Amino acid sequence: MRNFVAYVLFVCVLVVTPAFAQDTDKVLKAKAAAQLWLASADAGLYGKTWEQAAAPFQNAVTKADWEVAVKAARAPLGSLKSRSVSSAIFTDHLPGAPKGEYVVIQYASDYTNRQEVIETVTPMLAADGTWKVSGYYVK
Repeated sequence: MRNFVAYVLFVCVLVVTPAFAQDTDKVLKAKAAAQLWLASADAGLYGKTWEQAAAPFQNAVTKADWEVAVKAARAPLGSLKSRSVSSAIFTDHLPGAPKGEYVVIQYASDYTNRQEVIETVTPMLAADGTWKVSGYYVK
């Protein structure tokens, strides 16, 4: 019986490990894409963030409207002092979003005019195999 339990645990590890490794790889790639996107936002290159965004993002808001909205949201914060990932979760569905693969990343950020800001960046896997930001929220 002991050998059977050990065998079942071993099989479970074999089955779960590749899926976990695959999700971990996706999270790492999504985080890298989010960092590049945030670097453009931090530099005030809001038009570039729209250009780098996923198609559903671009279809939801015009470039001009996005530039106005993100500038209004970020300007009162001041300059970025620090940012660290507080969570990054892979999912294959988000309420109200198209089918796809997403990573919801939350950052704990401090700005010169406001401390303890939570930024949520949601990259999605695009049809070309790259990760592109499909959502951004500042709280």
